[in-house]
Order: sequence, then structure tokens, then C-alpha cells
Amino acid sequence: MLVQKRQSVTPNYLRRLEAADIGSLRIFCAVVETSSFSAAARLLNLAPSTISKHVDALEHALERPLIQRTTRQLSITEAGRVFFDQCQVALSALSAAVDYKNGEASHNVTGKLRVTAPPALSQTILAPRLSEFVRLNPGITLDYCVTAASADLIAEQIDIAIRIDDQPCTKYPSIYLGEERRVFCASPSFIDQNGCPDAPEDLKGFNCLVNVYTAHQHAWPVRIQGRDTAVDINGTFACNSGDILRRLCLDGVGIGLFSLSHVRQDILRGHLVEILSDYQMPTRSIFALVPHKKYLSECAKAFLDFVQRAIALSSAS
Repeated sequence: MLVQKRQSVTPNYLRRLEAADIGSLRIFCAVVETSSFSAAARLLNLAPSTISKHVDALEHALERPLIQRTTRQLSITEAGRVFFDQCQVALSALSAAVDYKNGEASHNVTGKLRVTAPPALSQTILAPRLSEFVRLNPGITLDYCVTAASADLIAEQIDIAIRIDDQPCTKYPSIYLGEERRVFCASPSFIDQNGCPDAPEDLKGFNCLVNVYTAHQHAWPVRIQGRDTAVDINGTFACNSGDILRRLCLDGVGIGLFSLSHVRQDILRGHLVEILSDYQMPTRSIFALVPHKKYLSECAKAFLDFVQRAIALSSAS
């Protein structure tokens, strides 16, 4: 996010927060971490208007703008950055105090946890941060299985199965964790040789790389004039590995449909180009399936908190 011109912070900076509650601080931190009011609302399961009201209340209490909003961009002010850092320290201290009182500090959580998660999410969002979870939770023995296959949570003794889909499975209780944005991509060499589709309907005339993990093997989802629909595709290569499809896309074999997190670095480096960017892709939900939502263990709660934060940070990057 963009940083605005530096504003001075007086010693009385936090003393004006008598009217603000802890929930407002958490909401403000979520907005900063996700770079979006709507993403923070989804993360916290609140209405966007509620998010805005809490941030407005903080700015009124502090008599300083914390976040600059426009229709296309959100940026944090220098005062907002300082306040965010102070909030992080204060909320961490409060959390530690509550944990100490309850005898449930994260480093004292012990037990075994069996988790499954799909490959793309594991490799691009969770793997870079898993070492942090392991360090902070030395009492948890984590059995982490990378798979996109459905599982019988009860029979296989799985505590958490993370899934990405248009709609959560109804067989088990589900816990919403975040959203996944998808993009159409092609390599510069493919575009040079084959041109680029002008509209989603044109995809049928191009070689498309098909992921057989998904329900979209013959038609890809797209949002046209605010309506979710699907357009037919053709392709000479299908595979159940997102990494292999990404490799072929990088090599100029065809057009691919990927999670943004899977190809973000390729796009930033110019190795892949997002195409049809004027057409918004329907997002997919990231959720956790659990055997019994009411009886989540402390280990499961700690891991779900970790996953939710990792998704939010990935969306903000």
C-alpha cells in the first residue's frame, strides 16, 4: 500500500481512544493486513458498512486520518502505519494476558493434529508460513497431507480438511477462511504467436490447458456484465497437477486458468501475462471441513487461525 506524507504522533496519541473498543482495533488491523474493506469484512464475517464505521470512529477518536479511500485504491497514512504497529503490540499483549489467565498460551497447546490441504494452496500460501506455525506451537504434532482428493474425515481421523470450491461441501460442517481470486494467463511467447482473446467467448478458438481437478473441464467460469456464466473451451492437454499446467503455460503451450496466488510471481516478473483482465472472474471460497464444529480442539483452533491469517496476508501482498 502507498504511504502518505508523514504525520507527527504526540504522546497523547492513544489516550483519545477512550471511546474505541478492542473490536475496532482488530477491525482496523484486518483492513490494513488485507488492503481492503470488503476483504476485511469477509475475513471477520461483518458487513462492509460495519468495517467502515469502526475505522471512522477510530479516526474521529484520534483526530487523524488513518486510511485514505478512493473508488479504486486504499492507502494507509503514516499516522495509520504508526497506529497499526502500536495496535499489533497492544493486541498481542492482550492476547498473551488472556492466554496466561486461562492457562492456554499458544506454546502450551499440546496434541496431535491431522490436516489435508490442496496442492496450490499448500505450496503458495501455507508452505512459506508453516515453519512459523511449528515454531510458535511446539506442543502440536502436525500431520500435514497435501491432496486435492475428498476424504472421509471420520474414518481417516482427519481433524481439518481445507478445500477450495464454488460452494462448501454439505457432508461435514464447514468454516469459512477466505476467498481465492482466479485469473486467465498466457506467456508472452504464446501471445506473440497466437494473439490474445478479446472476450471470454473467444477462448474456444485457443488451446486451453485443462485442470481435471475441477468441475470446469469443458467450460471456464467468468462474470460477464455482473452475471456468472461459463464459456466453452478446447484444449489438447489436460492434467491433474496445477504445477504441470503452470509449467506448460510458462512454456507457451496454451492459456491457463489459475489461482492468482499460484501465478502472482510469474505475472510480476513478466513470465506470464494476465489476459481478459476486464472480465471479473468469480471468486472461490476457501473453507475448512471439520468432523464436529462444536468440539474443535485448541490445536485445530490454533491452526485455523494461522490459515485464515496466511490467506489474508497473501491477498494483501
